[in-house]
Amino acid sequence: MPVSPAKAAQDHAALLSSLEKAADDYPKPKEVVFTYGTAGFRTKADLLPSVVFRVALLAILRSKRLNGSAIGVMVTASHNPEADNGVKLVDPSGEMLDQSWEAHATTLSNCQTTASLVSTFSSLASLLRVDLSAPASIIYARDTRPSGAELIAALEKGLGVFESSVKTLDVGITTTPILHYVVKATNDKKGEYGTPTVEGYYEKMAAAFKILVGKRGPLPTLFVDCANGVGAPALNELSKYIGEDLPLHPLNTSTNTPGALNSQCGADYVKTKQSLPPSVASSAVLAKPGSRGCSLDGDADRIVYYYQDGTKFRLLDGDKIAVMVAMFFGDLVNKTGLEGDAKLKVGVVQTAYANGNSTKYLETRKIPVTCVSTGVKHLHHAARRFDIGVYFEANGHGTVLFSPFALEKMRSAQSNSPESANAIKQLLAFSELINQAVGDALSDMLLVEIILAHRGWGAPEWDAAYNDLPNRLFKVEVPNRMMFVATDAERRLESPPGLQKMMDDSVSKYRMGRAFVRPSGTEDCVRVYAEAQSNAEVDAIGSSVIDLTIFAQSPVCYVALYTLALYISSIVYPYVTIIRWESLPVALFGRQSSKAQQQHQDVIQWRTGSNSCWDDLLAFVTTGDKLQAELASNLSDVIPIPKLGYHPPVSDAKAIIAPHAGYSYSGPVAAWSYAAIPAQKIKRVFLLGPSHHAYIHGVALSPFRSYDTPLGEIPLCLDTIAELRKTQIFREMKGDVDEEEHSLEMHLPYIRHVFQGRDDLRLVPLLVGHPSQSTLAELDKVLTRYWSDEETFFVISSDFCHWGTRFAHTPYYPNAPPPPFPVVPVQPTAMPASFEPPDLVKRFGAASKDSPIWKSIQYMDHEGMDLLRRPGENGAKEKWEAYLDRTKASSSPTSPARLIDGRS
Repeated sequence: MPVSPAKAAQDHAALLSSLEKAADDYPKPKEVVFTYGTAGFRTKADLLPSVVFRVALLAILRSKRLNGSAIGVMVTASHNPEADNGVKLVDPSGEMLDQSWEAHATTLSNCQTTASLVSTFSSLASLLRVDLSAPASIIYARDTRPSGAELIAALEKGLGVFESSVKTLDVGITTTPILHYVVKATNDKKGEYGTPTVEGYYEKMAAAFKILVGKRGPLPTLFVDCANGVGAPALNELSKYIGEDLPLHPLNTSTNTPGALNSQCGADYVKTKQSLPPSVASSAVLAKPGSRGCSLDGDADRIVYYYQDGTKFRLLDGDKIAVMVAMFFGDLVNKTGLEGDAKLKVGVVQTAYANGNSTKYLETRKIPVTCVSTGVKHLHHAARRFDIGVYFEANGHGTVLFSPFALEKMRSAQSNSPESANAIKQLLAFSELINQAVGDALSDMLLVEIILAHRGWGAPEWDAAYNDLPNRLFKVEVPNRMMFVATDAERRLESPPGLQKMMDDSVSKYRMGRAFVRPSGTEDCVRVYAEAQSNAEVDAIGSSVIDLTIFAQSPVCYVALYTLALYISSIVYPYVTIIRWESLPVALFGRQSSKAQQQHQDVIQWRTGSNSCWDDLLAFVTTGDKLQAELASNLSDVIPIPKLGYHPPVSDAKAIIAPHAGYSYSGPVAAWSYAAIPAQKIKRVFLLGPSHHAYIHGVALSPFRSYDTPLGEIPLCLDTIAELRKTQIFREMKGDVDEEEHSLEMHLPYIRHVFQGRDDLRLVPLLVGHPSQSTLAELDKVLTRYWSDEETFFVISSDFCHWGTRFAHTPYYPNAPPPPFPVVPVQPTAMPASFEPPDLVKRFGAASKDSPIWKSIQYMDHEGMDLLRRPGENGAKEKWEAYLDRTKASSSPTSPARLIDGRS
């Protein structure tokens, strides 16, 4: 039974009142600023109760916004000292919180008063269009830290505000990867990922492990440093499921000893100290030849291996794991016999911190390597672009992702030999063994052990693949880390000016030298990474780069550069204008004069005309939260218009036409189209856009498997694209053409936003050129079957017309009618029978004084808009075609719209 507006308002007020009372118990500490990053919130545990309370509120909003999908909350600080703690959210996919919501978490956590928190929460719910009475589901857990119990109490207090509409599940004390697994499995409606319980996690992993071990067990005993954390009870539980196939000898299991967590033990200690944990060294468990050990971190999402070569410590870190895994899977893929379109691509994703020799080893063996910025979210997203994507940070955090395409091809493959069948069986078992949501130390441990067993290797044979280049990581405190701007996956610096050139000159003196400077994300310091052929050269590079870094931020450096710039300009200026005086403060001090700001803005508008699409995208690449907020704000402004019969969303809508100009120009207009989409029932979207940069005689298909946006990734519907390709009607889009085409790109954030949280959405991008009439007829037959599918929707990318000489013409009415200008009604009514617009001519000059061009354009546009709003009239299509032929207007939706013209 529908709730009356008065009752709804009453319930809303009561809810906010309950929130206010509960929030009073968790005031925000003064003079502390919280920031939600890749690892969520992380700081001293005694500062976090208010943060965790507010995270509960955000988790509820996220779940309600995603139609009740389960959201995870993990209370942990991973490898940090025991006195620290943290909290992070897990999305329905089992992956980290969508980046666009991180800003909301930061905003809520920094509300200083209860009143501001209640007001901000209410405004955020309205902005995100969240129905606070809708159901929600929250799954939460914590690690073994003593502060965890108090923080869980704060979480439960926040969840209790919505007690009547929120379903909760306390998983208890467990590893971070297990919580991610439970969340992902809970939201898997088909039940394919596994049973959504802690026991289901162990059962799934053990079953795959036994298939892969086969008759090779029992494997040699593995010594496992559990960091005195939650990995200890988890390892003990895992050993019950896998039995004697892999004997596990746990070390550092004191979860109840105060101060023991991560203290002189664990993966982070081993990686940074480059040595055994003292307790492992003193036990001499690795002294026996052939012994190997590994270390987990505090929440068991990282792992590094090691062994002793005589008395020498040998580390096998994330780079070593990634190389061994990628090579092994590459060999398995070759054995599957899958060829052509079905052949699977194995790739590795690294960061700038990856050892240079690991990258060279992979590249010489033809394994594709992608470098991305530091952060698991960047690695994870990039790995999804491969059929089998391997990523491990050097610190030991990583996993292997199997794409839906890879799984489908393997499951449907017809094996032509026992070897092929066995390879496919093994790869499918690995996809079950490996955590597909997040890096998982226990899962990765079993992965490593199985590969070693299949290879017949011990740790020394694994280590022999390549030798790590000596390297060091330095920390340099700086007054303002924001002046250091990194580019090229953080391998180079754009700012301070001149620093990268000086670094290049210094590093080039050393054999196999490499260095980069990266600003910290949380404190005023930069990290200097140095790598070379010897330790002495590493130290020399590090010392040199540190000196340059300190000099580059000093006032002396800026004065010197400014003086040099003035001197050079005085010499060069008489011959050629190179230096713009207004730009010097930008390069040297990061700010502009008001005059320079105005000139810069004029240049941007000229370059981009009425589009400015590239500026929008460049600005939003690093500020997805701002983009998300803008799109949400645009959609919230959309209201029903009863007179026009517009009540969004439109349940029977099949297609929209929306602009692809810059969001600053047409974003609010596009929202009126996107608000009409009945998103809940749609699983496939055809996106049709005109080709601006390449001549295409027909319609082209994308060569990619997914599109990435500032708001998250959008997978392409590979099955549908394969079906279209088989018709042989469609052409192939070149990769660079696809990347350049803004008519498709500008719609991706809106599509991702409207369908956010929907893992089942798939996109079919079509780049429309100039199909012939016969091709149009064939395309009509092909698309008819998709048009009739209730779960399919069509988005037509448009700008109304192009003006300017860079589009090869500037058509307009040469003699606009004298004032008052006739107004062509923009309504679904016929124009006056006597209306006969004058002929148009192609001109490139300015309009005469008596005929201002903007009035001519307005007059012409209104005629076109009127024609577009009369599709039901007899001869409407012919009139539209005649209008285009007569005016030569470059209306870019014309070709895409022709593919669905006449449908209803």
